[in-house]
Amino acid sequence: MKNMNYLLLMGVMLLGISCSDRSSAENDLKAVTYNASENEGNTFMELYLHQHSLETTLTQLNCQKENLISEIETGNEALLPELELVQQDIERNRYYYDVNEELLLGIKCPTKKCPRPKPNPCGDFKGCIMSCPINLFEGQLIIWIPEEQEGAIDITIVNFEGEPCGEVAEMYQIEGSENLIGIVLESDVCDNGFIEVQKEYEYAEGGSISYRVPIAYN
Repeated sequence: MKNMNYLLLMGVMLLGISCSDRSSAENDLKAVTYNASENEGNTFMELYLHQHSLETTLTQLNCQKENLISEIETGNEALLPELELVQQDIERNRYYYDVNEELLLGIKCPTKKCPRPKPNPCGDFKGCIMSCPINLFEGQLIIWIPEEQEGAIDITIVNFEGEPCGEVAEMYQIEGSENLIGIVLESDVCDNGFIEVQKEYEYAEGGSISYRVPIAYN
């Protein structure tokens, strides 16, 4: 009888420990889910930020091209060299865009789609000037990069004068992904400005590239 009581007591204790562990795991899971949801609107795959920048640049260049062609057709042939340079810029940026599309096909994200900026058509075509900021919410900015890019990319937040106003707070492995890292940036100084990216990029002359994406906090 004593043996039976002892076994029953041990069974109750083990059940209690099991339930406690399960409850703790569920609470941890909820916390992770909440944090991910909280920063969902501020999370982006870096390659999609690059694509956003390239799309804006190509729109500007095509606007310049149209204006130059109009001027040349009126007889201002002195603009022909400028038109040739603009066309070269268009071809180069289109090449970068196509390369990035290929790179994105090889990235497996834990969600159905890798996080990307929402479409934000905007701009003032007078003078071919465009500014299409990504709308952010208050809180941390999280950028996803492939693991092999760690140490080969520098991401920061700068104000309109180009002064840094944000810094990397931490980096972490993204669960459920294939070799993706999350870079967490925090900014308490500037309300609006740019995400500035400098990275090794073998497809560009010199093997590196830099770009900016304007941001605006809601």
